[in-house]
Amino acid sequence: MSALLVIVAIFAWGLWLYPARMVESAGHDQVLFFATAGNLLFVFSVILLSGQSIAVASDWLAPTASGALWSLGGAFAFAAVQFVGPPVAMSIWAPINIIVAVTIGGLFFGEWQGLGVDAAARRAFALCLLVAGLLVIVGWSGKARAISAGHWSRGVACALAAGLLWGLYLVPIQQADIPARLSLLPMACGMFFVSASFLLIRRHSASNFPTRFAWLWLCGSGLLWGLGNVACLLLIERIGLGSAFALCQAALAINALAGVFVLRDRSAAYTPPRRLLTGCGLVLSGGALIGTTLK
Repeated sequence: MSALLVIVAIFAWGLWLYPARMVESAGHDQVLFFATAGNLLFVFSVILLSGQSIAVASDWLAPTASGALWSLGGAFAFAAVQFVGPPVAMSIWAPINIIVAVTIGGLFFGEWQGLGVDAAARRAFALCLLVAGLLVIVGWSGKARAISAGHWSRGVACALAAGLLWGLYLVPIQQADIPARLSLLPMACGMFFVSASFLLIRRHSASNFPTRFAWLWLCGSGLLWGLGNVACLLLIERIGLGSAFALCQAALAINALAGVFVLRDRSAAYTPPRRLLTGCGLVLSGGALIGTTLK
């Protein structure tokens, strides 16, 4: 079951931005707003179809905070992409995601306790493989020369903030020990209200919003992200925050592979195909090695 959840999470999170890219005129804050709206609709559908109960008021705070942290991280991530481009931004926030989640999981949730020296060494080496693979995939070497000093400093700061927030956003749910099925709705609401506040601050007029059916593509991104989030939350319940989040970061490999080999998106080809495959091999090897250390 855990393997299936990993597959669902990495494919859903690896592909979630592609529907939104069908709407070239949409700004980043609009993508964030409609994606969180799509996620909210997805969560409502899951609740209605499954007939599950809704969390009581006292259990809303932690998941809502998680949703707010994710949207804040999304805002910083999009800002980083604007300042320094996707390769540089992702090469900063992707490893930070893993490092933060694994550190929090080990220090506060005891996920490394009882592993033994051999298993701990294998898990540490697996995390190094994951981080190395992600850096190889985004491959931004030499692409930072044309970035101005001002954009560079702001882009790096935004990417660091995105990595920190995205590495922490599931911590409130884990700390409160709220089941995934009860955390979905308050988390989706937190994401939606924070992203909506960004639109209000930017004062977008109705004429600036995507027209006709363009918003469906944007909401489709939210549906895919929501599917990946459900899988990740269920995975955390089984193997812990750090390991689950580290494994789910393999979504970046799916994103790159789909862009280059399936969708023929040359803007996604940050590295040559051979180097891309090497990076994906490192990520998969790291993920498989983490699997051997799970209790």
